[in-house]
Amino acid sequence: MPKISIIIPVYNVEKYLKQCIESVLNQSFKEIEILLVNDGSTDKSGDICDEYARKDNRIKVIHKINGGLSDARNVGTLAATGEYLMYLDSDDFWIEGCLEDIQDILLRNPQVEVVLCKFAKYYKKDRIIIKPALYDETRILGRSKEEVLNYLFETEQYEPSASLKVLNREFIIKNNLLFQVGLLSEDIEWNLRMMLAAHSFASYNKAFYMYRQNRVGSISNTGSIKHIANLVAICSLYKKAAEGVGDEQLKINLLDYSAFQMSIALLKFSTLNKEQRAKIEKDINQAKHYLSYAIRGKQKKIHLIYKIIGRKIVLLFKGYYIVNKYLYDIGIS
Repeated sequence: MPKISIIIPVYNVEKYLKQCIESVLNQSFKEIEILLVNDGSTDKSGDICDEYARKDNRIKVIHKINGGLSDARNVGTLAATGEYLMYLDSDDFWIEGCLEDIQDILLRNPQVEVVLCKFAKYYKKDRIIIKPALYDETRILGRSKEEVLNYLFETEQYEPSASLKVLNREFIIKNNLLFQVGLLSEDIEWNLRMMLAAHSFASYNKAFYMYRQNRVGSISNTGSIKHIANLVAICSLYKKAAEGVGDEQLKINLLDYSAFQMSIALLKFSTLNKEQRAKIEKDINQAKHYLSYAIRGKQKKIHLIYKIIGRKIVLLFKGYYIVNKYLYDIGIS
């Protein structure tokens, strides 16, 4: 049985797929299986998957009709046989040596259900941005879920991405921690359920995950009515979770995170055209109260600005978005 199963959903990423797969194959730790879940690709991605599977028997390819990222991850999760699971998006990649480090953590802490990891933003080979903040292991290892979550929220290190977790497979299956199909912000919803179900955590501080930025066609680069509606729904989920926890500080932090997601929804709302905004403006107005839960960070600043200028904040955000896109295009941002 492999120690770690790496699940890679694949959809129309022929430009990046080889780099992604090779970043896993080049790891010094070899007790792995790689599950390439081809989610109905219409380019050469499926052929690339088959080509690698013929070369290495640790690679399994699953071809399926298109069902979205969550569905592809779920298929890979249920097919995996490793003791631990990791998720890797097919347009991203890992740095060398990370699996050896992670294996050392798992050997030292066999009881751990979740290992929290770090990432870097990859723009191009000579432009990689790493967040300077590191996990304080004493605030994570051996701590309760409430203590860990409060620490992550209060240090602004709560990262919902499934790709930044090493997960005990038995824990995932036992708690039915599959991804919600049809939700664009699937990681944010999934991470909340997963963290509240877990009881033992560890951390890995090296920024091993290279998260590719500004890829053409990426949903994270633009706003969409469905994506914004999903973010508003996420606000409601975190508020509901806050109402169900007994730890008062965690309640406050969950509500603050709902305000954070609402601020993102407003920013993406500002990128829509007039006709698109009209279709979802009612939902935005009904959800703006989530901003009032903000206690820190950008969401608190946005709440204060919103209180002063109201709906004009959309124009402010639109200007901010255009300027930052321009700065990136000319290589300054």
